[in-house]
Amino acid sequence: MANTRSSKNGTSEKQTKLEVDAGSQGEGKVTAKRKQDDSKKEEQGSQVEEDDAKEQPPAKAAKQDDSEDKKNGGDENEQAAKDDKPKNGTQETKSDSKPAPPSSQAEKKAAGEDTGPVGSNQDDIKWNVLERGHIYFFYRPKVQPAPKDGKEDTSNPSVQSIDDAQNFHLLLLPRSSSSSTAPAKPESQRPSDVENKSEQTGEKAKQGGVGARMIRLGKKRMPEPKAAIERGDQPGGIGGDAAETIWSVISDVAPSFDSLKDSLASRRYTTKTAGERLVGGARPVGRGWYILTLSETEPPSSREVRLSYVLSHPHDEAGFGDVQKEFGLNKESSVRLQMRNPTLPSTGAGAPPAGLEPSERVQMSDEEIQKTFGGEADAEGTRYARPENIELLDRAGVELLMIKKQEQEKEGDLGMGETHKVALEKLAKDDAGRLSNEDVLKEVRLSSAENPPDALDGEWI
Repeated sequence: MANTRSSKNGTSEKQTKLEVDAGSQGEGKVTAKRKQDDSKKEEQGSQVEEDDAKEQPPAKAAKQDDSEDKKNGGDENEQAAKDDKPKNGTQETKSDSKPAPPSSQAEKKAAGEDTGPVGSNQDDIKWNVLERGHIYFFYRPKVQPAPKDGKEDTSNPSVQSIDDAQNFHLLLLPRSSSSSTAPAKPESQRPSDVENKSEQTGEKAKQGGVGARMIRLGKKRMPEPKAAIERGDQPGGIGGDAAETIWSVISDVAPSFDSLKDSLASRRYTTKTAGERLVGGARPVGRGWYILTLSETEPPSSREVRLSYVLSHPHDEAGFGDVQKEFGLNKESSVRLQMRNPTLPSTGAGAPPAGLEPSERVQMSDEEIQKTFGGEADAEGTRYARPENIELLDRAGVELLMIKKQEQEKEGDLGMGETHKVALEKLAKDDAGRLSNEDVLKEVRLSSAENPPDALDGEWI
């Protein structure tokens, strides 16, 4: 057995229902039902510790440069599309007979169903919302020699293209979720030692809930086939030749963003060879609303889990600059999510390990591995699976593939129905009108001195 922890506790299942009611924020009511696994696991694993001063994980871990990420999105992923099928009980296999569904989009709306946007090829897809919340995108400048006065000089841009960026993160702050461990519990209900609990086993999430997830992206940007081609990369892999796949990892989870914001601040350190160095504060490049959705399609193996977002900052196309374009952002977009089996070994003879080292990966029980992937990767299990049980996203060390097709926005493929789309667009528009860039920083208790917001206006900083 590789990288799993056994759980002998009994298992109970409960049906949860997510409802987002229309109210002062103008959201349409959406409902998602799903079965969740309440199996308990008391053992703790080691916590992933990310050093932002490093541009890449350790030598044997996944590299974040383009060449290594091509491996994560290339050789290893060519077979992953075949893996996204139910095997040995994994994912859904239910095929109960149902009454004939409404045939037209108008009939579906009259029946209260949410469908794809009008005029798109998504008309016949119903999307269930698993989670909704705020999303932020940050990039960090590469490490620089520390200035003599000890402070970072933000008057002159230290980043003028994506090549000058050290790394790229997205931050999810769930507001409502079908996960039993998100959003965060009230502070009064959290154990005093919750920060010492394991993030990899999910114990920290169980004890305090999850109010913030930090995700690090391998190529320092969101998947965007057009941007890849412009950079001389060839899209391909799990999503096919007309799509781009990018490896990512949930690097941190916490009950509150307060315990993560220090990871976005500037800091100094000293090396024997290069002397004192400065890690610049992270720069926000986008802010908006997101939803996690699951498509209801048949057969079950064709279903998708999507992360979709609509930006409030910048909001208008005129506000988008080279910064947003190089990091693969759009005013509204969607990516398909595939979770990597943590027992997956090295790829190919003599090849370096793809993804994280085993000790840094998410810790899952044998039962969870079986239910999600159908077993270990070197046995009967699949390499990848849809993260339909989004409680698994409340753990550090979860490796995800983000997949995006070409021309997705033009085709109206946003991973959400029209009702959800209209609700998110209204939220984003309202926030764009009432929040300045400084207000966006204050939302997450950051300062313009430490985290300059110029990139929200499309300017490198």
